[in-house]
Formats: sequence, structure tokens, C-alpha cells
Amino acid sequence: MKQTREVAKQGKFLDACDLEQVNVDTTVQPKAIAFPTDTRLYYKMIRTLGRLAKKAGLKARLTYVRKSKQLLIMQNRYAYARQYKRSRMCEKKLKTIIGRVTRDITRKLDFCGSEVLREQMVQLLEQSVRLRNQTRTSAKKLYSIHEPHVECIAKGKAHKRYEFGCKVSVAVTNKSNWVGE
Repeated sequence: MKQTREVAKQGKFLDACDLEQVNVDTTVQPKAIAFPTDTRLYYKMIRTLGRLAKKAGLKARLTYVRKSKQLLIMQNRYAYARQYKRSRMCEKKLKTIIGRVTRDITRKLDFCGSEVLREQMVQLLEQSVRLRNQTRTSAKKLYSIHEPHVECIAKGKAHKRYEFGCKVSVAVTNKSNWVGE
């Protein structure tokens, strides 16, 4: 915020008298993610790890892509039919598959040719361990694979209880139309 203000002063977009009264508000900048369920995140992580491993030239023992998709579909069907024990069994199998894929890729990480792909793979493996170990009460939850810094923010609205994104502060001057983030 301070840096934005200094740049605006240097560019003569903002006078010192404009900053006498400023309105500050915070809001959520929503990100383009679907409502994160654990099973969907497990499936996406398995798929993403498989794609990146193939791109890096790592030969996985099993990719589990078809099996994980089938488990995701069945978990959703069981939950819809209120067969929660079967639903949890499918979720547990997906969690086990993530562990297997993560360990397999970790063992073969030394054979990755490109340094850039290796760094991406290490970052993704850290996310998969974080996803696998998170519980309902975990502090730093992972809500999206492609946007790992997304937070769950409770807004207190009846129609939209939670929003997934980043908190943003906006400052608007009273005298001019300058807006700073």
C-alpha cells in the first residue's frame, strides 16, 4: 500500500492533500475454483502428479488415473444416496492412492532430467503431503491445487456462506478518484 502511494505521488497522480481523508475497506477477491471437497482435491492431485511425472519423463509403476476417477464418481454417488460408510471407504482409498503415487514419484525424483521440472515436482509433492495430512481442523488447509494460497473466508451472507480467495484491502481518497490496493 505504501509503495503504491509513493509511485502515485512520483507520477503526479496523487497530491498530499488527497491523502488527508481516506476510506479503507476489505473484501474478498474470489478465485476461479470449484467448491473444494477432499475427494475432488485428491483426484486432481493424483491427475496433476501423473501429468507432471509423464512430462518429466518419470515412469510411474501405476498412475491410478482411471481408478481414482471411478472412486471419485462412486464416492459422490454413495454420498448422494446417504451411504456414508461406503462414501468414506472410497475417500480413504483415494487418500491411500495419493500416498502411493507421492512415494513412487519421490523415489524416482533423482532421475528427472530438467531442473525446472524437478522444482515444480518438489513443490507439488509438498502440496500432496500437505493435502494428505490435513484434517477438518487443520490451520493451513489446501483448497486448490492450481491456487495453493487460496483461503476460505466466511462472509456472513445467507446466500454465500464461504468464499474462496484472497483478502484484499482497498483505499479510496475522498477528494479524487484514486484507488489503491
